[in-house]
Amino acid sequence: MFGPGSGRGLALVSLALAFGASLFLAVAPTEREQSVTQSVSDKGAQTEVSTDSSRTLVDVEGPSVFIPLSIPPAIVGVALIFVPTRYGRRAVISAASLLWIFSVLGSVSIGVLYLPAAAALTLAARRMRRSSLVRFAALAR
Repeated sequence: MFGPGSGRGLALVSLALAFGASLFLAVAPTEREQSVTQSVSDKGAQTEVSTDSSRTLVDVEGPSVFIPLSIPPAIVGVALIFVPTRYGRRAVISAASLLWIFSVLGSVSIGVLYLPAAAALTLAARRMRRSSLVRFAALAR
């Protein structure tokens, strides 16, 4: 009932994917800088010093970047709260739609990393529909 193939299980997988994408974006190097300094001494000897550095999204944008990075996991988390209720399927469909919109609008920068979470949440909504139809058919017999 709560396995990875069920609607709830896929919604949990979606939450893990969204959280993982946000965590990856926060700690992975996103900006790289390379500088080369050349100098010539009095005797005509040339020296070249090159430095490489990389910075994370948090280093570049500051801690305020956690606000937009928390939106996709929050969307999925709110849907998970409603899964056991009678509004569960509607909440998952709404969350999946919002996550798809976030992913497509942000696809130029960070949105692509949230596409697997959106796909898993869409599958969760489909599984919830099927399981509710099966339960209804079983009750009708």
